[in-house]
Amino acid sequence: MITGLWHLVLNWKPMMSYMTKKAKEHAGMPIPLLSALAITLFVYAGTLLGLPPMAQIMKWNEDVKSYHATTYGDPPYGHAELSSMEKFCAVVQVDVATALAYLKEQKIKGNLTNSTILLDIAKENGMTPQEVYLLIRKSASAGDPFGALPESPPEGTGKRALGDFCKQFGFSFEEVASRLAAKGITAQADDTFTSLATKSNMTAKEIYLIIRGKEGQ
Repeated sequence: MITGLWHLVLNWKPMMSYMTKKAKEHAGMPIPLLSALAITLFVYAGTLLGLPPMAQIMKWNEDVKSYHATTYGDPPYGHAELSSMEKFCAVVQVDVATALAYLKEQKIKGNLTNSTILLDIAKENGMTPQEVYLLIRKSASAGDPFGALPESPPEGTGKRALGDFCKQFGFSFEEVASRLAAKGITAQADDTFTSLATKSNMTAKEIYLIIRGKEGQ
């Protein structure tokens, strides 16, 4: 937004010259042109400064994203649910044979082979792709649920509240808070990763790695 505003400032004269020229060409339409310009500037400035109703729209958008991530999870890469087990396991660095064996141990139904699509497994078992993904991660984490977390924070983690994060991955907030407290970090369920990182003079990724038990990596 800042770059766009700076671009607008630098090109203010050419833009106004263009608008004036167009107004002269369409002498009968000065009000619509000026109205369009005023609305554009209002929306742009309102978004930049966090004014209503743009602020509410932005918040609604973030709330929808957070709800979607909490309910359905964040895939480790784009359209991961459409990948075969072989491709998916290769990307997340899990042995596919180990993953398939673990899914069968967990009574996951279906024809589980290297070529089975992750989304098909989820549908047949009444699960979300995220739930299947977590089972695959657990197959390689030696029973450590935190070790089953993705190696890197999923997209949008910085804006996620710790409480929502715990709900998504099935952790108790108390255990997550205990891990952070061991590093001298006091956390509340409504703290986001970014706000907690700022208070602790750290990055959101460092907070994530502490929770995962892989700090310093």
